[in-house]
Amino acid sequence: MAQVAAVNEQLVLHNRLTRSLEAAQMGRRLVQHLRCQLDDPKRGFPEGSNLNEDVVETAGLVHDIGHPPFGHIAEEVLDQRLAQIDGLEGFEGNAQSFRVVTKLARRKMEHPGLNLTQATLNAILKYPSLKPNDSSKFPALWTDRGYGDKWGAYQTEKVDFDWAREGSRRDLRSANAVLMDWADDISYATHDLEDYFRAGLIPLQAWPSSFEGAQGIRRVSIPERT
Repeated sequence: MAQVAAVNEQLVLHNRLTRSLEAAQMGRRLVQHLRCQLDDPKRGFPEGSNLNEDVVETAGLVHDIGHPPFGHIAEEVLDQRLAQIDGLEGFEGNAQSFRVVTKLARRKMEHPGLNLTQATLNAILKYPSLKPNDSSKFPALWTDRGYGDKWGAYQTEKVDFDWAREGSRRDLRSANAVLMDWADDISYATHDLEDYFRAGLIPLQAWPSSFEGAQGIRRVSIPERT
């Protein structure tokens, strides 16, 4: 699935897989960078934060695994169709990701899910709430992620959700989930810019000359790589 720019034979564009790899790598580096900023890196992060680069990287790899092709439009159509079937809870990409790693994907047939750690499952939950039983309760806008007002797990995964959230403050995302979400946003914005540039839709090479003077930006000559 192409993310934003159109796919054609002349261009190799980003997709869900490459974006997930980028988010995972970015998440690991963010945690490592924060650790380097500590007065004493050997002491680790403040008690209770539980920040861990392995956890954030894993969450970055799997956070999008439940999203369908054709982006959020397909997600809305699936939700409308499945919501018409009695006993089903509709469709939500983030909730489907949680369902995949806890039930649908299996390492061993006798055990459901991928047997991820409690911290990793909690990090996947960037919207740490179950789907409301009251269908009239509309979730917050997707941009409102501060306290996870948008739900991120189906009621059918309540047991796994409760275990993942054990010891966490209600509706407040874990620090690992926040870092994963930041890494996802950074990766998304960066690869969109790169895709559009490679497709010839954003002439980055023209920016220094067009911005110079108009916005007071001084042109800086960058030496060539050797």
